[in-house]
Amino acid sequence: MTLPFALMITYSELAIFWGQWMPAGEMVVGREAMRDETRPALPRSEGPGDPAPTLPLWSFVERAQSGLTAGQTLRRIFVFHPGGTQTQVHVSHGDDALLWGGGDEKVFHGATGELLRHETDSASAARATQGVLRAMHEIHFAGPLLRGLYFLMSAGCCVMIATGLVLWTVKRRGRASKQAARGAPRPLWGWRIAEALNVGTVAGLLIATAAMFWSNRLIPASLPGREGWEMRVFFAVWALCALWRARRLIVPGPLQALSGPTPRRLWAEQLGVTAALYGLLPMVSAVMSPGSALWVTLPGGQTAVAGFDLTMLGAGLLLALVARKVSAGGETAVEDSAARGTEGGEGGRIAA
Repeated sequence: MTLPFALMITYSELAIFWGQWMPAGEMVVGREAMRDETRPALPRSEGPGDPAPTLPLWSFVERAQSGLTAGQTLRRIFVFHPGGTQTQVHVSHGDDALLWGGGDEKVFHGATGELLRHETDSASAARATQGVLRAMHEIHFAGPLLRGLYFLMSAGCCVMIATGLVLWTVKRRGRASKQAARGAPRPLWGWRIAEALNVGTVAGLLIATAAMFWSNRLIPASLPGREGWEMRVFFAVWALCALWRARRLIVPGPLQALSGPTPRRLWAEQLGVTAALYGLLPMVSAVMSPGSALWVTLPGGQTAVAGFDLTMLGAGLLLALVARKVSAGGETAVEDSAARGTEGGEGGRIAA
């Protein structure tokens, strides 16, 4: 089931973000023309106009809900040019009976609350198809069972990619063994680079994701530009994990014995760090936000918050078992000598 799921999730992403992958249409006809074609209800005003307070959003929600029929639910609210006489509030709703959800919109004047127009979306076949693909990608319509299945299949795709990367280097390890036995100072540079990138990419990505979750809880909300710091932490930690492994490629031969652990040990270390970061994340959440503690959210019926914490605990336990399994496997002669790049003679002979 993993391969069909990977095809669906990849193709649906292309359909959702088609404007980013294929910007030629927008470049040819212009941004305004594309906007009018795809979202005719968007406002044409150039700015907010004179300063004027915008009514509370809940008032627009109440007015939009009053006209809904059975099976229709509110989907999203857009506020254009807030704080002025030209402010417009768009409240969209959809039909739960349609997979793509529909797309009717009510447009209100932000300052007075007047209903300006009701846009009924008679979607073209292309837009309806894109809506179906978006629904399949985002699965807002799904219950816990289908969401759990999506999660398992997504995890399966990630495992498939990660194991493929590892198996590529394992398969070529014998070639590195033969080169080292012939006295090559550094067997198969390409293999060594791929092996280093595997650890930094796979294990490093897991650590970076955990670091992003930690930063979400630890970075003060009052920090200027806070919305960008989580992303900076993610990429900084990922780069550090990759450099921690890649340093063995640039350390001179005589110093390589001091440059750190061999590949198996490094896998175990990084997976162990990842397990600790994921396993401790629910405790960090409880300390920083006591209302989101697991012992509060579970009895309180906050299934989304509690489910995330339980998933983090499960991921931490699973990664700890994997790290222990990798560490218990011990070093092989190929891993130890090929990773250290031993030179010629007896020191260069690697047992196959």
